[in-house]
Amino acid sequence: MNRRFVFAALLCAAVARPGTAAVRVSGYASADYLKGQRQSQFSPGTFTNLRAGVLLSGEFATRFTYGIEARAVDGSEFDLDQAWAGFAASDAFQVRAGLFLVPFGAYNEASRAFQTSLVAAPLPVSDIYPESWRDIGVLVEGKFGFLRYAAFIGNGLAEAEDFRSGQQFGDNNLDKGRGGRVGLLLGQGFEVGVSYYSGKVDAGNERSLALTGLDASWSSESIHLTAEYIKAAVDNPASYGRGTAEGLFVLCSFDIGSTSVLVAYQKYRSDDPFHGAGFAGPFAPGLGLQDNRRTWAAGLVATLAPGLLLKGEYDFNSENGPEVANNVVRAQLAFHF
Repeated sequence: MNRRFVFAALLCAAVARPGTAAVRVSGYASADYLKGQRQSQFSPGTFTNLRAGVLLSGEFATRFTYGIEARAVDGSEFDLDQAWAGFAASDAFQVRAGLFLVPFGAYNEASRAFQTSLVAAPLPVSDIYPESWRDIGVLVEGKFGFLRYAAFIGNGLAEAEDFRSGQQFGDNNLDKGRGGRVGLLLGQGFEVGVSYYSGKVDAGNERSLALTGLDASWSSESIHLTAEYIKAAVDNPASYGRGTAEGLFVLCSFDIGSTSVLVAYQKYRSDDPFHGAGFAGPFAPGLGLQDNRRTWAAGLVATLAPGLLLKGEYDFNSENGPEVANNVVRAQLAFHF
């Protein structure tokens, strides 16, 4: 059994002991069915992406808080997404220490299946940073009227084959990753945010990764708009040019009774001569990253019962160069309690 899950179970038992405040428990699960055209990786059709998680939160005592989230993917053992203890001085100042979801953009902290309309993560967030990106360190957050802020320092991301594979929990160098997000509530249902992250990625403590993000959301009674832009730049050895990646997604949904109709546009581009397949460190470069993809998605999200969602989506995929028959039908059943 995963040692981190054992630790979480023991901590849950400790905080649930008699005399502590009530523990708030929530859970979620989802599973996908994917069927693609003949040149897609899902051409045979497959049930996949089985995910399940449980989240516990509460207070040790007045103003002293905690949160624990354990999650399993595709039948693997449970692993930790969050395990932190915090102090809530006021709405304007709260601090957490431990393992937390990184406050970058709007999607990363709200990416569970019941929180999103799309079946799969949009291209920018699936390819530019790790899925459920989390870090071990200290996080400070709060709100002042129309201003929301979050800032953190932690072990940061490591150098890896591509931008999305740098998740680590120990630190591979002497530098610490740092970043955060500032959001502004500009009107009823309208928010814009700016995010930033920076940290050294290599074991030699010489080369940096920087991520910049912009996000915006607007909601009325029945219309919801979300957009997010992310740009990444990583330093490479002197004989190689800098690696870059950027992406954008825009999602619009319309509520019709208990069903939402959605349309989304996504794009992703990367250009990195040093990393890529075969990368094994500063003296073993990879084949490089050259990618340019776009996706239009159309779909439905039906609420079958409180906490139970059924999603259907068709992705129209395209790349630079010759046309590829790789469109994909996606379906997902998701629930939460």
